[in-house]
Amino acid sequence: AVVVRIRDSLRASGLRVWMDLDQMAGNVYAKMAEAVLGSDVVVPCLTAAYEASGNCKRELGFAADQTRQGKKIVPVRLDDGPFTWSALITAGLLYTVVSADAADAVWDATMAALYREICAALPEARVAQLTQDAAEAPAVSSDGAATPAPATQTPQPNIDEPAFDAMLSYK
Repeated sequence: AVVVRIRDSLRASGLRVWMDLDQMAGNVYAKMAEAVLGSDVVVPCLTAAYEASGNCKRELGFAADQTRQGKKIVPVRLDDGPFTWSALITAGLLYTVVSADAADAVWDATMAALYREICAALPEARVAQLTQDAAEAPAVSSDGAATPAPATQTPQPNIDEPAFDAMLSYK
């Protein structure tokens, strides 16, 4: 699905991304709260199905409540909605519009823009770490093969900082 492709693109850029594919066993509300609180940025992937979901409404509402404590929201639009309550919560925020069938060059440019938006919302120390990780990555091989990103997908718990850079919220 398109959200998995977004996750993979952001991870390839070095971001630590949480997505509920594997982490939602047990109490779903506790897991949603844990994901929101454990990430610096919440990235709601807005669709008509997202708008119709009570769980998505609770999750994004909880994230919006956390903005008073510094939580950031970076919305993505995957379709044309209609959007009501999610539009109210994300009013005034810059949206990234993602098309599932975008050509590779358009996809790459869109993911680069989303990456920049997420980085703009991250703490300065984390952005510095990402910049350092990118500088230390091996160069691209002469045959043009992609260089793997630093292994940051499984962060070690640290009570002083969130475990993830971004949490993808989707339906």
